[in-house]
Amino acid sequence: MSGASPGPPEKGQQVSHHPREGWQPGLQSAFDQAAIGMAFVGLDGQWLRINPALRHIVGYSEEELLATNFQSITYPDDLDADLNYVHQMLRREIRSYHMEKRYFHKKGHVLWVLLSVTLVCDANDDPLFFFSQVQDITERRRAEEALREIDKRFQAFLNNSPSPIFIKDTEAATSL
Repeated sequence: MSGASPGPPEKGQQVSHHPREGWQPGLQSAFDQAAIGMAFVGLDGQWLRINPALRHIVGYSEEELLATNFQSITYPDDLDADLNYVHQMLRREIRSYHMEKRYFHKKGHVLWVLLSVTLVCDANDDPLFFFSQVQDITERRRAEEALREIDKRFQAFLNNSPSPIFIKDTEAATSL
């Protein structure tokens, strides 16, 4: 990226609350304090900036992530779909995308995330970097899988029962 960009405000520095003045330090604080993972990612997939929430989600330090790219922690079965979206953005077919994908946590386990990515361009519409937002959805995915398993067992029970089974809802209507 070209041009100087101010970093977070220095200790004791006054930040303007006027909507158009001092917004960059506010954005920096929002990035650093966000409840979801956020990152600036180079056009080649290299991590450029990672907020604390994303570092917590994947378990890597900032230094470890900056030394690699998103491809290296992406679950292999999810990488082609992710890269396809990236290429579509670079060809200007889409401006952003959302997908559920898996990452490898530093400790070795697989986690599910909801990834939202936007291509950031300069005033000439030349691509600068990707802005990624990441939410850990591992527990939701586990709950969905548990519900599917319960439904599968229930259907097997119904299909293999030697006796007819009737199920009534709260209004006493028969639903089976």
